Amino acid sequence: MQKKAKKVSAVVLSALCIALSYCILTVVIGIATMPVRYDIRIGMVSPVTITATKDVVDTVQTNARKDAAAKQVEPSYVQDSTVAPEVLSQLEQAFPSFVALGVAEGSQAPEEITEQMLTQAAEAIAPAAMSTNARLETLLKTPQETLQALANQTIQRVRAQLNLNIAEGHESEAISSIQKELVSAGWDSILAASAADMLRPFLRANMIVDVETTEANREAARAEVEDVVYIKGQNIVRSGEIVTRAQLEMLNSLGLLQEQGVDVFLLSSVGVLVAVLMGLLVIYLVTFEKELLHMPRQVLLLMSILTLTVLLCWAVTQFNVYLMPTILGVMLICYLMKPRLALMASDVIAVCAGLIASGATGSFTAAVFTTVINTLVAGSLSIAVIMRRKGRTGVLIAGFLCGVANIITSMAIGLINNAIVSTVLVSACWTGGSAVLASVLCIGVQPVLESLFNLTTSAKLFDLTNPNQPLLRRLLLEAPGTYHHSIMVANLAEEAANAIGANALLARVGAYYHDIGKLKRPLYFKENQLGDNPHDRTDPRVSATILLAHPGDGVQLAAKEHIPEEVRNIIARHHGHTMVVYFYDKAIKQSGAENVDPADFTYDAPLPQTREEAIVMLADPVEAAARTLPSRDRQSISDLIDKLVGNRMQDGDLDDCYLTFSDITKIKEAFVTVMTGMYHERIEYPDPPPKHAWQGQKFFGKANDDKMNEMTKQAAEKNTGGKHRAAAPKKEHMESAQTKEGKQE
Repeated sequence: MQKKAKKVSAVVLSALCIALSYCILTVVIGIATMPVRYDIRIGMVSPVTITATKDVVDTVQTNARKDAAAKQVEPSYVQDSTVAPEVLSQLEQAFPSFVALGVAEGSQAPEEITEQMLTQAAEAIAPAAMSTNARLETLLKTPQETLQALANQTIQRVRAQLNLNIAEGHESEAISSIQKELVSAGWDSILAASAADMLRPFLRANMIVDVETTEANREAARAEVEDVVYIKGQNIVRSGEIVTRAQLEMLNSLGLLQEQGVDVFLLSSVGVLVAVLMGLLVIYLVTFEKELLHMPRQVLLLMSILTLTVLLCWAVTQFNVYLMPTILGVMLICYLMKPRLALMASDVIAVCAGLIASGATGSFTAAVFTTVINTLVAGSLSIAVIMRRKGRTGVLIAGFLCGVANIITSMAIGLINNAIVSTVLVSACWTGGSAVLASVLCIGVQPVLESLFNLTTSAKLFDLTNPNQPLLRRLLLEAPGTYHHSIMVANLAEEAANAIGANALLARVGAYYHDIGKLKRPLYFKENQLGDNPHDRTDPRVSATILLAHPGDGVQLAAKEHIPEEVRNIIARHHGHTMVVYFYDKAIKQSGAENVDPADFTYDAPLPQTREEAIVMLADPVEAAARTLPSRDRQSISDLIDKLVGNRMQDGDLDDCYLTFSDITKIKEAFVTVMTGMYHERIEYPDPPPKHAWQGQKFFGKANDDKMNEMTKQAAEKNTGGKHRAAAPKKEHMESAQTKEGKQE
């Protein structure tokens, strides 16, 4: 349970490192991609020329054109058949009061029209109203017969207008038309105007506007109007030009105004893209580097390198976008961690650098494409070089070769883009310089990261393989049997690590040092004994305690000598939970099984967590047990290895490391190959002749030459069936032999 909780906490810490890196990358890339903002207002003179960072619509001009098109659309109407009867009925009821204002037959017209008379007349025709008192006075002086005829003609013309349809909103036009018709028919203009006034409260349109259809037609007209678009790179405002509302609206939609806050949409888009990249990286880790997720320090190192690279790229864009040291992260991850992980990281860095380049140039241009392609090409090339050439020299060589590759790639992209050759050449030189800059930064940053994260680098591991290292020197002098055993285990571990793609150098170094704890009591271990065995005089429990203590003793010695943690872990975990069976059996024979606790004879160290730790744990017993085999042929060695590895798997000693069944098969095959080579068969040589039989025999001279020539001749005849005779000795050789013979005599 405790072991599971420890694993969960390690994964949580790794997840927190990834989340923190995600936030930093999102903010940095978001800031880098945000365009430059300007303090500009309507009516002021623009101090700079501002171009569109992307296609943008001039909404002011576009809306004006759409409104004009909509106004030109005629309304659509629908007829209301109930209007005409209602209007005519209302007029027939209203006009009698109009006629009644006139002079009755047989009466005289009033000589003077008083205010009271006007008021009474206005009340009589309500709700109709005369526009002027002159019209009322005229009605009061006109005979009723005349007004009746006027009323009849007015109603007839209203009926005619309704038959022709009166559109909504055109009622006044219909009344004016009726008034003109009455005047044309010979009616007094004042009487015609009075009749028109009578119509106004009652006349209604019988063609009602169809709002839905009209609006649909107007929207269709709006849609047909094309937007006024400023394409990417087109000048919106020129230097010295007075800023208009339309221009300001476009700048506002592009997010180029200083008073605007954070562009949430842009930042969200960047966040989504970075999340996709980090998600792909996590999928890769879960699929191919699962053990790394249980090592928060390694995950923090990976995220730190990615973040540092992106920050440096952003900083360099202030000087020149083509100088971004994008492959710095690839080099560091390849050198400090794993080449395959560096290859995956190059994809993430390429996209991030491309986004930063888009912010520096204001759009997705050839610079963005060049940055992405150069990062992928140069990143892969740098990995190939650093894998084969470690150290600073390898980094510098990688930087030079990647610089050349960047120049070639940039030239090709620039020419495809039909750019000016001189401009392309300058940009290509900057990209070449970016690779050199990355290599220089790698050499400078690498020691800092090694110190901060206490890393086990290849250079440090190479130093530990030196036989003059204090612990190895002591092991050779004080425990020679253990030293020889460690060398053999190292050969096995290195070959097995190569077979499964693990860190072969770390496996070899771990094997060199895995038994240094035996330096504390070297004579208590069988391989260092010269006849006398102190265990014969020691209680089996004490003997077991001495043996069980050597991993812990080794860790203490390694810590004093500042051996890296990865190697110390191999020392601590190379026995897993195995039992010292020999002394356990001896204790049972002496005290009885009921008085012996198996835990006192079992290693209580953590189980291997990495593939390198597991390989050394498997190689250790294989090398030791192979010495006891009566027959060391390939089959016997293979059976022994199958048995030992199977026991470790059955005991659960491989449960915490990330070895697949395929890996275990490859490890066993590598062990068999190495062990077979170590115990190869040799020819059994016969005893040499007595010294007196050959002592004094001449090795030079004519007699010896003749004897050798004869033997050569016989051998040649035997091999060729006598068909060819041995060639005669050359004259020069014979003369030389005779000369030597004369000198000897």
